Amino acid sequence: MYKNLLMLFFSLVGLCLHAQDFPFRLFSTVDAKEKTNIVISPLSGQLAISMLVEGTSGKAQRQLLDVMGYSTDADAQNAGRTWMNTLPGLDGSVVFEPANSVWTNTGIRVKEAFRQTLQDAYRAEVLHADLTTAEGLKQLDGWVSDKTHGRIPSLDIQANPDMRLVLVNTLYLKAPFTYCFNESDTKPGTFHNADGSKVGVQMMNQLGHFSYAHMEEYGFDVVEMPLGEEGFYDEKKQNYSMAFFLPLEGQSSLSEDVWTHYQEALKRNVYVELSLPKFSIGYEMNMREILSEMGVTDIFDGADLSRISDDAMGVSQMRQKSVLGIDEQGVEGASATYVEVNSGLPGQKCSMTFDRPFYFAVRERTTGAVLFMGHVVALEGTDGISTPTLQKTPSARFGLDGRRSDNTSHGIVIEDGKKVLR
Repeated sequence: MYKNLLMLFFSLVGLCLHAQDFPFRLFSTVDAKEKTNIVISPLSGQLAISMLVEGTSGKAQRQLLDVMGYSTDADAQNAGRTWMNTLPGLDGSVVFEPANSVWTNTGIRVKEAFRQTLQDAYRAEVLHADLTTAEGLKQLDGWVSDKTHGRIPSLDIQANPDMRLVLVNTLYLKAPFTYCFNESDTKPGTFHNADGSKVGVQMMNQLGHFSYAHMEEYGFDVVEMPLGEEGFYDEKKQNYSMAFFLPLEGQSSLSEDVWTHYQEALKRNVYVELSLPKFSIGYEMNMREILSEMGVTDIFDGADLSRISDDAMGVSQMRQKSVLGIDEQGVEGASATYVEVNSGLPGQKCSMTFDRPFYFAVRERTTGAVLFMGHVVALEGTDGISTPTLQKTPSARFGLDGRRSDNTSHGIVIEDGKKVLR
């Protein structure tokens, strides 16, 4: 029995890993079009697209599955179950809350098979509101705001008389750095924006052991910071991490080679003198436009959605809003993706100072899920401060059991990258 369960788990993880080239392809398509700060959630996009798959058939469904790297809709369902059921409980110190919902307009009945699949595979709520009115959309926005802890207060969907159904995915993440920055080490610094201008920022500083890669052949240095407390004593239990990619001189774009090979290039326990700016950024992605460039066209051109409902429907819009910020304690991010359906048709020491444009990615190791990816090209601030609006978490102090503690009289603190007992 246990052998069968173990085989099932690894087969599901294999499906998730098989689809992990989608995050980079999605991000690189966006990054090539923009010259501003970007943060997107590939995972939120995958879950929203996967729900849409259940309402389509034929060529439109095939394009959606192909863009995500799946062979069948069952593959998408199994990956969805893994992400929805496994990721939230991997680390007790990491708050990761994915949520899905199907909002139907008054009088619209979705088919039972569609409803059942979304509830079973994606834990989706089926909710009803008058989506043709501002009041009905306010109910939808309230759900999104609640699920993202207020970080995405509104989807800004405009009321129209043809609205029939909206599929929504939200993600919320709040994760402490395993080794937090000390606030007393945060100093004013200078960030060199992509346009050549300079701005004052608050630069966080830390000297410690991290996973690091110098990828000279690809033009990038990479440092990966662990997130959460489970890996504090046992690195094998480390699930969440945040990687930062710093371009070398003359390099600007994060290439597929860097993304594909950086994990195997990382060397553990490298002594890194790390300087990283505090920042908070947001971005709204037109997923209809981006997916069309990636080869997904039929779903927006009169695709058959009869697996959802007998009512005549067509996908009119797909968008995503994401925000992410970091401070000395850790990272907080949120994302909401919606599909609008209308009637109609060691031994080394290095220094990394992120004082110029850089990339980042937040991922979960065992499934390969990419929660967030981003590109910071410009920061703004007053008197050197670019302050993210994050809720404060306790200082970087741990009790004797390894758990974060508010008690400042004793415990384990991080000093010069080492664990010190107080």
